[in-house]
Amino acid sequence: MRILMIVLLFVITACAPPTNQEGITLEIDATYTSGTLYLVPMIVHEGNEAVSVSLYDAELRIVEVTREDATVYDSSPGSTGDEPVILEQGEVYEGSPVRFTAEAGEYEVRAVAEITVTDDELAEDLSLSTEVTVQVQG
Repeated sequence: MRILMIVLLFVITACAPPTNQEGITLEIDATYTSGTLYLVPMIVHEGNEAVSVSLYDAELRIVEVTREDATVYDSSPGSTGDEPVILEQGEVYEGSPVRFTAEAGEYEVRAVAEITVTDDELAEDLSLSTEVTVQVQG
């Protein structure tokens, strides 16, 4: 018989996510299941108007994950293409997930996004970054 261990996962945002006039934010979704930590960078549109978002080459990604000053994950840019995505208010666009075996402890997660946001009139290049602390408890 297996005993199911419930592990609590807390995500503590180090600071409020950066926003802009279109209401675009960069967030990180974290899930811990069966000893594996899953991290997904997400562009979230909270503005009032639909916007077109173009990604530069794979610039929606988890850049680095550290635990106790040791790097447990480090990435380099890849290629996702640059097809525009139309985001309505409240919609989310997810980047590539990252997963790794994780032990109990605190993880610092950093993500970046380089995007072009186009509405009916203007195009705006945005560089977004966010850092969160993920607490895995057993």
